[in-house]
Amino acid sequence: MRDYEERARSFDQSVLTALLETVSPSPRQAAVDLLNMFPSFQHAMRADKAALAKIIGPEGANLLHTIPKAVTSMTRENLIRASNYILTLNAAKKHFAALLNGRRNEIFVVLYLNANNRLIDEDIRPGSIDRAPIYPREILRRIALLDASAVLMAHNHPSGDPSPSAEDIRLTRKLEEILDLVDVVLLDHMIFGEGEPYSLRENGDF
Repeated sequence: MRDYEERARSFDQSVLTALLETVSPSPRQAAVDLLNMFPSFQHAMRADKAALAKIIGPEGANLLHTIPKAVTSMTRENLIRASNYILTLNAAKKHFAALLNGRRNEIFVVLYLNANNRLIDEDIRPGSIDRAPIYPREILRRIALLDASAVLMAHNHPSGDPSPSAEDIRLTRKLEEILDLVDVVLLDHMIFGEGEPYSLRENGDF
Protein backbone atom coordinates (compact mmCIF):
# COMPACT_ATOMS: atom_id res chain seq x y z
CA MET A 1 0.00 0.00 0.00
CA ARG A 2 2.80 2.39 0.87
CA ASP A 3 4.56 1.66 -2.44
CA TYR A 4 1.33 2.48 -4.30
CA GLU A 5 0.95 5.76 -2.43
CA GLU A 6 4.55 6.73 -3.16
CA ARG A 7 4.14 5.94 -6.86
CA ALA A 8 0.90 7.92 -7.00
CA ARG A 9 2.54 10.91 -5.30
CA SER A 10 5.53 10.74 -7.63
CA PHE A 11 3.22 10.65 -10.65
CA ASP A 12 1.15 13.57 -9.35
CA GLN A 13 4.33 15.55 -8.71
CA SER A 14 5.63 14.99 -12.23
CA VAL A 15 2.30 16.00 -13.78
CA LEU A 16 2.05 19.13 -11.64
CA THR A 17 5.67 20.05 -12.42
CA ALA A 18 5.00 19.81 -16.16
CA LEU A 19 1.81 21.86 -15.88
CA LEU A 20 3.39 24.60 -13.79
CA GLU A 21 6.46 25.11 -15.99
CA THR A 22 4.76 27.94 -17.88
CA VAL A 23 3.55 29.83 -14.80
CA SER A 24 6.14 29.21 -12.08
CA PRO A 25 9.88 29.92 -11.91
CA SER A 26 10.28 26.82 -9.70
CA PRO A 27 7.68 24.36 -10.97
CA ARG A 28 9.11 21.31 -9.17
CA GLN A 29 9.13 23.06 -5.80
CA ALA A 30 5.65 24.41 -6.47
CA ALA A 31 4.44 20.86 -7.16
CA VAL A 32 6.03 19.64 -3.91
CA ASP A 33 4.43 22.50 -1.99
CA LEU A 34 1.00 21.66 -3.43
CA LEU A 35 1.27 17.99 -2.50
CA ASN A 36 2.37 18.93 1.00
CA MET A 37 -0.84 20.93 1.33
CA PHE A 38 -3.28 18.68 -0.58
CA PRO A 39 -3.42 14.86 -0.64
CA SER A 40 -3.39 14.50 -4.43
CA PHE A 41 -3.40 16.26 -7.80
CA GLN A 42 -7.18 15.85 -7.99
CA HIS A 43 -7.67 17.50 -4.61
CA ALA A 44 -5.39 20.36 -5.63
CA MET A 45 -7.45 20.98 -8.79
CA ARG A 46 -10.62 21.27 -6.68
CA ALA A 47 -9.07 23.41 -3.95
CA ASP A 48 -10.12 26.96 -3.19
CA LYS A 49 -8.54 29.31 -5.73
CA ALA A 50 -7.34 31.74 -3.08
CA ALA A 51 -5.60 28.93 -1.19
CA LEU A 52 -3.92 27.78 -4.41
CA ALA A 53 -2.82 31.32 -5.26
CA LYS A 54 -0.94 31.59 -1.97
CA ILE A 55 1.17 28.58 -2.99
CA ILE A 56 1.57 28.88 -6.76
CA GLY A 57 0.35 32.38 -7.58
CA PRO A 58 -2.85 33.51 -9.31
CA GLU A 59 -1.80 32.29 -12.77
CA GLY A 60 -1.08 28.82 -11.42
CA ALA A 61 -4.38 28.79 -9.54
CA ASN A 62 -6.27 29.77 -12.69
CA LEU A 63 -4.48 27.08 -14.67
CA LEU A 64 -5.37 24.29 -12.23
CA HIS A 65 -8.98 25.41 -12.07
CA THR A 66 -9.38 25.15 -15.86
CA ILE A 67 -8.32 21.49 -15.92
CA PRO A 68 -11.53 19.90 -14.49
CA LYS A 69 -13.62 21.88 -17.00
CA ALA A 70 -11.42 20.76 -19.90
CA VAL A 71 -11.45 17.12 -18.82
CA THR A 72 -15.23 17.17 -18.34
CA SER A 73 -15.69 18.61 -21.83
CA MET A 74 -13.48 15.92 -23.35
CA THR A 75 -15.15 13.03 -21.53
CA ARG A 76 -18.60 14.39 -22.42
CA GLU A 77 -17.61 14.31 -26.10
CA ASN A 78 -16.45 10.71 -25.77
CA LEU A 79 -19.64 9.84 -23.93
CA ILE A 80 -21.82 11.25 -26.68
CA ARG A 81 -19.87 9.29 -29.31
CA ALA A 82 -20.10 5.96 -27.44
CA SER A 83 -22.32 3.55 -29.36
CA ASN A 84 -23.00 0.60 -27.03
CA TYR A 85 -23.56 -0.13 -23.35
CA ILE A 86 -20.03 -1.25 -22.46
CA LEU A 87 -18.38 1.76 -24.09
CA THR A 88 -20.96 4.07 -22.60
CA LEU A 89 -20.42 2.65 -19.13
CA ASN A 90 -16.63 2.98 -19.36
CA ALA A 91 -16.89 6.49 -20.78
CA ALA A 92 -19.43 7.37 -18.09
CA LYS A 93 -17.01 6.29 -15.36
CA LYS A 94 -14.38 8.65 -16.76
CA HIS A 95 -16.92 11.43 -17.05
CA PHE A 96 -18.15 10.89 -13.49
CA ALA A 97 -14.56 10.78 -12.22
CA ALA A 98 -13.77 14.10 -13.91
CA LEU A 99 -16.78 15.68 -12.23
CA LEU A 100 -16.54 14.07 -8.79
CA ASN A 101 -13.00 13.17 -7.79
CA GLY A 102 -11.34 15.57 -5.38
CA ARG A 103 -14.54 17.43 -4.50
CA ARG A 104 -14.83 18.78 -0.96
CA ASN A 105 -18.65 18.51 -1.01
CA GLU A 106 -20.94 15.76 -2.24
CA ILE A 107 -22.11 16.12 -5.84
CA PHE A 108 -24.87 14.01 -7.40
CA VAL A 109 -24.80 13.46 -11.18
CA VAL A 110 -27.53 11.89 -13.30
CA LEU A 111 -27.00 10.95 -16.96
CA TYR A 112 -30.05 10.47 -19.19
CA LEU A 113 -29.68 8.06 -22.12
CA ASN A 114 -31.83 7.26 -25.13
CA ALA A 115 -32.77 3.78 -26.39
CA ASN A 116 -29.34 3.46 -28.05
CA ASN A 117 -27.57 4.32 -24.77
CA ARG A 118 -26.40 7.67 -26.12
CA LEU A 119 -26.23 10.63 -23.80
CA ILE A 120 -29.17 13.03 -24.04
CA ASP A 121 -28.49 15.30 -21.09
CA GLU A 122 -27.19 15.39 -17.54
CA ASP A 123 -28.05 16.90 -14.17
CA ILE A 124 -25.35 17.99 -11.71
CA ARG A 125 -26.63 18.69 -8.20
CA PRO A 126 -24.21 20.10 -5.61
CA GLY A 127 -24.66 19.29 -1.94
CA SER A 128 -22.98 19.70 1.42
CA ILE A 129 -19.96 18.01 2.99
CA ASP A 130 -21.92 14.80 3.63
CA ARG A 131 -25.13 14.99 1.61
CA ALA A 132 -26.28 15.71 -1.94
CA PRO A 133 -30.09 15.63 -1.97
CA ILE A 134 -31.76 13.93 -4.91
CA TYR A 135 -35.48 13.49 -5.42
CA PRO A 136 -37.00 10.72 -7.60
CA ARG A 137 -39.84 13.01 -8.76
CA GLU A 138 -37.31 15.42 -10.24
CA ILE A 139 -35.60 12.60 -12.12
CA LEU A 140 -38.99 11.41 -13.40
CA ARG A 141 -39.82 14.91 -14.61
CA ARG A 142 -36.54 15.11 -16.52
CA ILE A 143 -37.07 11.65 -18.00
CA ALA A 144 -40.47 12.72 -19.30
CA LEU A 145 -39.11 15.94 -20.79
CA LEU A 146 -36.17 14.20 -22.45
CA ASP A 147 -38.00 10.98 -23.41
CA ALA A 148 -35.11 9.07 -21.84
CA SER A 149 -34.95 5.28 -21.81
CA ALA A 150 -32.20 4.74 -19.24
CA VAL A 151 -30.46 6.49 -16.38
CA LEU A 152 -26.95 6.31 -14.96
CA MET A 153 -26.19 8.10 -11.72
CA ALA A 154 -23.27 8.68 -9.41
CA HIS A 155 -22.19 10.70 -6.42
CA ASN A 156 -19.01 11.12 -4.40
CA HIS A 157 -18.04 10.60 -0.77
CA PRO A 158 -15.57 13.34 0.23
CA SER A 159 -14.47 11.11 3.12
CA GLY A 160 -12.78 8.87 0.53
CA ASP A 161 -14.75 5.74 1.45
CA PRO A 162 -16.90 4.78 -1.56
CA SER A 163 -18.99 2.25 0.40
CA PRO A 164 -22.73 2.99 0.15
CA SER A 165 -24.68 4.15 3.17
CA ALA A 166 -28.01 2.60 4.08
CA GLU A 167 -29.64 5.73 2.64
CA ASP A 168 -27.72 5.33 -0.65
CA ILE A 169 -29.05 1.80 -1.02
CA ARG A 170 -32.59 2.74 0.03
CA LEU A 171 -32.74 5.61 -2.47
CA THR A 172 -31.37 3.46 -5.29
CA ARG A 173 -33.87 0.66 -4.70
CA LYS A 174 -36.75 3.10 -4.45
CA LEU A 175 -35.72 4.83 -7.67
CA GLU A 176 -35.35 1.54 -9.53
CA GLU A 177 -38.87 0.51 -8.49
CA ILE A 178 -40.30 3.84 -9.66
CA LEU A 179 -38.41 3.78 -12.98
CA ASP A 180 -39.50 0.20 -13.62
CA LEU A 181 -43.12 1.38 -13.59
CA VAL A 182 -42.39 3.72 -16.52
CA ASP A 183 -40.14 1.26 -18.42
CA VAL A 184 -36.93 3.18 -17.77
CA VAL A 185 -33.79 1.26 -16.83
CA LEU A 186 -31.53 2.32 -13.96
CA LEU A 187 -28.23 1.07 -15.36
CA ASP A 188 -26.13 1.75 -12.27
CA HIS A 189 -25.47 3.97 -9.30
CA MET A 190 -21.76 4.49 -8.67
CA ILE A 191 -20.08 6.05 -5.67
CA PHE A 192 -16.68 7.72 -6.04
CA GLY A 193 -14.06 8.05 -3.32
CA GLU A 194 -10.48 6.86 -3.10
CA GLY A 195 -9.56 4.11 -5.56
CA GLU A 196 -12.11 2.40 -7.78
CA PRO A 197 -15.72 3.59 -7.70
CA TYR A 198 -18.28 1.37 -5.97
CA SER A 199 -20.98 0.01 -8.27
CA LEU A 200 -24.25 -0.73 -6.49
CA ARG A 201 -25.35 -2.78 -9.51
CA GLU A 202 -22.23 -4.95 -9.60
CA ASN A 203 -22.37 -5.52 -5.83
CA GLY A 204 -26.03 -6.61 -5.92
CA ASP A 205 -27.35 -3.73 -3.82
CA PHE A 206 -30.34 -3.32 -6.12
